[in-house]
Amino acid sequence: MLKFKEYGNKENPTVILLHGAGVVHTFSHQLELASRYHLVIPELPGAGDLAGRLFDPEWTDNALLDLVRRLGGEPVILAGHSLGAQIALRFALCHPELTVKAAILSAWINPRTRSVHRYIALARPAASLLHCAWLVRLQGMYWRLSHDETGDLVSQSKRITPAVYASFFRNTLQLRDYPEYRDLRIPILAVCGSRETRDMKQSLAMLQENPHCRTLVLSGAGHDYPLRFPERLNPLLESFFEECLMQPHTDARTTS
Repeated sequence: MLKFKEYGNKENPTVILLHGAGVVHTFSHQLELASRYHLVIPELPGAGDLAGRLFDPEWTDNALLDLVRRLGGEPVILAGHSLGAQIALRFALCHPELTVKAAILSAWINPRTRSVHRYIALARPAASLLHCAWLVRLQGMYWRLSHDETGDLVSQSKRITPAVYASFFRNTLQLRDYPEYRDLRIPILAVCGSRETRDMKQSLAMLQENPHCRTLVLSGAGHDYPLRFPERLNPLLESFFEECLMQPHTDARTTS
């Protein structure tokens, strides 16, 4: 069962915000959207109370499904960043009837064996850096997190082991394993920064294979743009979400 926080009026459309790997406050600067939407932010494996838990896609999908049912079982809007974007996309593919639309922010969905092995090889030194409180605190300040949010980041990062870090990459979603993506009939907004890796940009191009997906590249932005450039991202998200206020949810499965 996923622990979560809620913001805004529960009578408004529900948006589930799925944070990036190890950063439960990824969407800290998007909370202003709670003026029009019911925002739900669950704590995913590798963050929050689950900071020490290995990321497992199937377990996470089932836990997210349980969360949607606890919220009433009605279709929801999904928005995820990085690992959270993979989770959002997988959920939409497995449960299109529960997904109104999905904002996929910098999802890595074309993992090459060499790239995965490189990130896994960095797991031990990366985890060591995450255990360095002063360095993580500086990162929180750079992202303009509050004092309490930065404290959360420091305490949770200390619980991310090399095995947890490696699990983020070992279980990367491979879009080619989901040929039904091309026929997914829900609105999708896919975004990445112009300063991101080649793999991330290629992932964005792959997402364009669905005719219902609109893609955008944020000029001058790196991977952390939800935290660094909310003034540019938030209007995009709000405009994308707003369409659901005027359109009824339809069957998201393609019929022949």
